[in-house]
Order: sequence, then C-alpha cells, then structure tokens
Amino acid sequence: MSHRDPSRRILDEFGTSDEIFGIEIDYSLNDLKLFIPAGIVCGFILLATPQWLNIGGLIAAIGLLLATAAFVFVTPSHKSPHEWLTDMIKFSQAEHTKTAVAESPANQPDSLTQVKRFLPVSNLVERTDGHLVAALQVSPANLSLATDQEWEAMANSFGSMLNALDFDLQIHSTARPVEPERITAGYRERLDDPDVVENPALGDIIRVYHERFPAEFVSRGTCVREYHILIPVSIHDVQLAERGAISKLSTLPVIGGCIRILGAESTQLTYEEIRERQKEEVEHRIRAVESGIRDLEGCEVQRVSADELAALLEEYWSGERTHYGPSSGQQNERVRSVPIVTGTNSGRF
Repeated sequence: MSHRDPSRRILDEFGTSDEIFGIEIDYSLNDLKLFIPAGIVCGFILLATPQWLNIGGLIAAIGLLLATAAFVFVTPSHKSPHEWLTDMIKFSQAEHTKTAVAESPANQPDSLTQVKRFLPVSNLVERTDGHLVAALQVSPANLSLATDQEWEAMANSFGSMLNALDFDLQIHSTARPVEPERITAGYRERLDDPDVVENPALGDIIRVYHERFPAEFVSRGTCVREYHILIPVSIHDVQLAERGAISKLSTLPVIGGCIRILGAESTQLTYEEIRERQKEEVEHRIRAVESGIRDLEGCEVQRVSADELAALLEEYWSGERTHYGPSSGQQNERVRSVPIVTGTNSGRF
C-alpha cells in the first residue's frame, strides 16, 4: 500500500501491486476485499429503503463506500484492511489491564501466556488453544556496507520467499543486552600468560580493556539483535487439510471464519491422529522456511530447542532470564527431558 523507500532499512512491503482491468494500482486485491461486504450492505440499504427515502438510502450507501475507501487508505502497510479491522475488534473486546499474578483463573499466567506445556523431544510448545508452535533462529546477512541496490535485492528475495509460503508465521526481532563478563573473560585469562607477564605495557593495555569494557557497554546500552521465526500449526489447519476445496474457501473475508469452523468440526479424526498430523505439518513448514532462508545469501537458520524457547518466552513476559542450576539428569535446563522416575536393572521403579 505504501511505496518502498530503498533508503529505509526496514522491510515494510512484500510483493508487487495487482492489476485490475489491466491498470496497475498501489493496492492489492487482498486490500480491496473489504469492499465485498460493504457492497452487500449497500445493496441491502438500497433495497430496504422506501421509495420516498431513495435519496437518503443512496447517500447512506455512498457514505459507506467512501468510509470503506478511507479505511483502506489509512490501513497500515503491513496489514490488510480486513486483518486490521479484526485486530481492532478483538482489542476492543479484550481486557486492557492484566497482571501476571491474580486470584481469578482468567488472569493466571497460563491464560496470559497461553502456554500449556513444552514438548522437549519435538522441540515444540503446546498452547492452551491446541496450537503447536516451533521456532527458528535466523542469523541475517551482514549488510553494513551494502548499497541501496543490495538492500533492495535482499528485501525482494526475502519477500519472494515469504510469498511462496502458503501458511502463516510470525517474525520477532528482539534486542538482548550484551554480557560484558563473557566478552572480557578472555582478557582476564590473558593476564596470567607468560608473554603478558613479561611485557608490562601489554599487560596494562589488556587490564584497561578488562576493567573499562563492561562500563562502556553499559553506558552505551549495547545490544545484540536476534531474529526468530515462529511457526504455528492449529488443530483447524490439520482438520481442514482433509476437506480439500473447503480449506481454500476458509480464507475468504467475513464468511471464511464460519466455513473454517464448520469444515473443521465435520472431520472424523481422533485426538491422537490430529496431534500426530500437527507434528508432521510443523516439520513440513520448518523445512520449507529453512530452505527459503538458506537460499538467501549470507543467511543462516537453526532450530530453537524447547528449553531455549521456554527461555525466550520467559524473557518476553518478564523481561529477564532466570539461570537455573544443574539438577539430577539435567544441566541448566528449564524443560525436563529426563523422567523424574526411572527404572532400575531389576525392572522396579
């Protein structure tokens, strides 16, 4: 919806504009879908208006179309008008004040985070609504010295990769403060090396780095940027996969939600079958995203473990990461992967 500015280092648009009757416009057909329900309402207004109020009905219909056009115009470029309207409705109906600790079950941490449990073997998190979510960590290419044309080429390649996917995902960018102690640990160890002991000048330089670097990082607020891609698979995704053409109709605005619910509920899959197919679909989507990211020059991607995913969620909700000590069978892990009760050679527990 907005023109791409190559001088901006923020990717805010993917793909190209659509054409209507051979005329290229700055809006995609997905942006204009909101006119479908608006047109239906306008038709109902004109048909339901008495003859002596035809002028009033016509004015109301034109006003509704103009309001729809204005809404499409002011919609942020990273969302379609239908998605933005849905988000605003959900926000207006949601509670605006929540706490991490409360007496009512609706405000307990599990309902706020929507995390039911972690699956360490599959490296997944299960949400309270049945979604299974996997995460990938992306190491982007270093474009510090890249030209505008190189930025543009990388943005277009990334956009083409995303447009080739037929499922939803979320991209999260976070800034983690650097840990000066880890960076300066090598300097502290170097002070005891023979060559440093024999060279006082070199020792003074290393000592300055060791003592002043941490304060410098803190004063500057130096952070390390991290990028993660979250890939969810819902129960309805698996159920609709069995319905063929119905899964395509579920993407339509307004009526798509009803089709999605009716089509999903009419399947005969058991809970175990749904869960197994969810895991298979997660792995399929992960491979698709990994393949697309690795095709981008200079980019690397790796799977996030369930333990690291738990740490990321903790940081997201609390703003800090708790460091756990090693326990029986565990090594500084948040998610237990070793059973609490294990068997002996005699077979007794």
